[in-house]
Amino acid sequence: MPNSEIPPLPPIPRGLQEAALTKTLVPFVGAGVSCIAGCPDWSGLADSVLKQLQGTALLTPAQIDQISRQPPRTKLSIARSLAAASRKPIDFENILHPGGWERAVLSSEGRRVYGALSALADTFVTTNYDRWLDQRFPLTRRPPDYRAA
Repeated sequence: MPNSEIPPLPPIPRGLQEAALTKTLVPFVGAGVSCIAGCPDWSGLADSVLKQLQGTALLTPAQIDQISRQPPRTKLSIARSLAAASRKPIDFENILHPGGWERAVLSSEGRRVYGALSALADTFVTTNYDRWLDQRFPLTRRPPDYRAA
C-alpha cells in the first residue's frame, strides 16, 4: 500500500530552488498575504470606504444598508463614483494603513510573511493594494537551506 501521507512541505523542484537562490523568481502574491499582515480583505475595504463616505455626508445609513448587500466591487464602484462626483477624495491610505503604512505591519505573522517574501524575491505579480511588497522587511526566521536538497 503506497504512503498516502501528505508532507507539510512538498518537495521543491531544483529549478524553483535555483530561481529563489538567484532572486530570479517572480512569485504571485494574492491579497491573502495582506490580510495576514492586518490589511482588510476586499469586503472590509469596501465597507470602510462606505463608512468614510457616510462620515462626509455623501451616504446616509439607510443608503449604506441598501448597498451593503452588494459585492465589494460594486460597493467600491458606487463609492468611487459618488466621491468623484462630489470631489471628495476617498482616503484609501488611512483605510489601508491606519497610523501610517510604516506602522501597519504590526503583527508578528505580517512581519514574518513579508520578511520571507523579501528574502525570496525582488519582483512580484500581485493583486494586493498595499505597499508592503515595495519594501524590504528583515527575515525574522532563517529560511530552509534548499542547496542541501
